[in-house]
Amino acid sequence: MKYQNGKIHIDLQIEVDSVTVPEKKFFQTVAEETLIEFKSNFNLLMRLVEVSESRLLNNRYRQSDRPTNVLSFRSSGIEEFLPNYIGDIVMCPDVIKDEAGEQKKSLDAHWAHMIVHGILHLVGFDHGTEHEALIMEERERRVLSGLQISDPYL
Repeated sequence: MKYQNGKIHIDLQIEVDSVTVPEKKFFQTVAEETLIEFKSNFNLLMRLVEVSESRLLNNRYRQSDRPTNVLSFRSSGIEEFLPNYIGDIVMCPDVIKDEAGEQKKSLDAHWAHMIVHGILHLVGFDHGTEHEALIMEERERRVLSGLQISDPYL
C-alpha cells in the first residue's frame, strides 16, 4: 500500500494476519508529526512482521535472539537512486500489543511511540549514551504530546 500526503511518502507493508493493526492514516499522521520540524521531503518503508521475522532480524542485526518491537535501518548508498529515502522501519505488532498490555498503555499510544521512535532513528537520533537517550526521549515526548499522547516514560 502506498500513499502520499504532503512531504512524507510511506510504503506500508503489512505481513501479519493474526493481530489488528492501526489504520493506514494513523501511520501517516504519526510520521508527519514526527518529521514536521524538518524542511525536507521524506520517503520510508514501514514493514509490519510476524514474531519469527522480527526475531530473525533482531538476531541478525542486533545479536539478540528474541523478537523486538521496532527496528530501524537507515538508508545508505541508495540516495542517488531513491531521493529523500531515509530507510526502513520493521515493527512487530504482536510484541507491540504485548508491551502495551504489560505497560498498561493504550495500544494506539504504544503504536505511536514505536513509530516515532523508529523514525527518529532514521533521521539520526540514538540512545546509545545517557545524553543521547535524554535528547531522543525529549523529542519523543514532544512529538507524542502534539498527538495528544501522554509521556510514554512515566
